[in-house]
Amino acid sequence: MQIEVQMEKLYQQLCDMVKGAGIVQFSALTKGLIRIESIRTFILLLFLAQEGKVTLYQEEETEEIYIAVET
Repeated sequence: MQIEVQMEKLYQQLCDMVKGAGIVQFSALTKGLIRIESIRTFILLLFLAQEGKVTLYQEEETEEIYIAVET
């Protein structure tokens, strides 16, 4: 249950960052977090992607991960 609560908080944070449907960079989302918190955030993103709430993609030229928020 706690994972679902954390997923919802993260999804709301993403929605606030993009103001609805849009794209945010993983580095912007995790700025200032320690490594373990960044890893936890990524795992939560994988769960959100599985539910279809976000789409994750990475361009071949960069290491940046992009998060597309689905509404």
